[in-house]
Amino acid sequence: MRILAIGNSFSQDATTFLEPIARSAGLDWLVRNAFIGGCSLERHWENVRNGEVVYEYQENGEALKMVSIDQALLAEPWDWITLQQVSHHAGLPETYEPYLSELIRYIQKMVPGASIAFHQTWAYEFDSDHGGFALYQRDRKLMFREIKRTVDAMAKRHRLPVIPVGSTIERLRTFPEFDPQRGGSRLTRDGFHLSYDYGRYAAGLVWFSFFGKTPLSMVSFTPSCCDGHLCEMVRNSLLE
Repeated sequence: MRILAIGNSFSQDATTFLEPIARSAGLDWLVRNAFIGGCSLERHWENVRNGEVVYEYQENGEALKMVSIDQALLAEPWDWITLQQVSHHAGLPETYEPYLSELIRYIQKMVPGASIAFHQTWAYEFDSDHGGFALYQRDRKLMFREIKRTVDAMAKRHRLPVIPVGSTIERLRTFPEFDPQRGGSRLTRDGFHLSYDYGRYAAGLVWFSFFGKTPLSMVSFTPSCCDGHLCEMVRNSLLE
């Protein structure tokens, strides 16, 4: 399985643990992230048009080299390529087009054998100081609803399957163990990026479940910084 994410720091969060998760289940996956911090669909399309070498080509969240978007697309015979909107615009449908349509057409032209999926990102933490949070009245639940509504509509329009990381993060936040207002662990490290432990682990498991046919019970990998009981809780939440 070869997976390329065209994204930003949110796809970096989601893919950092994906290779070791798959490896622990006996699968040989190659996962790469084409990274520009805070990159929107509009900017990705601009980068297609100008061909600049401005992406970090990442493995497990670490840069291997700098590439253009064409170089990333042609680096492997990709099975899957993922797209996503920048986090603060993810719930604003007017920010998606024409860029999403153009990117899909371009990917299909450049890598006709690859399938395309859309990464549903997550809402910010309730007390996030990210400037874009004001677009959602600094209301986490409102932000999540708008992201889900918008991503579902765009995915339906373009017949793309959705990787539901945002939905999983929101569900985990209902557990006292992951609710900082009830003394639980935060799933973000700065109010918007996923935490290096359970947040990134949860996102990696969602991607593993989406792309793989192997049951989560086969996964033995847990990040060294995590408590085993809480990791099991994260895994079990995906089975509900």
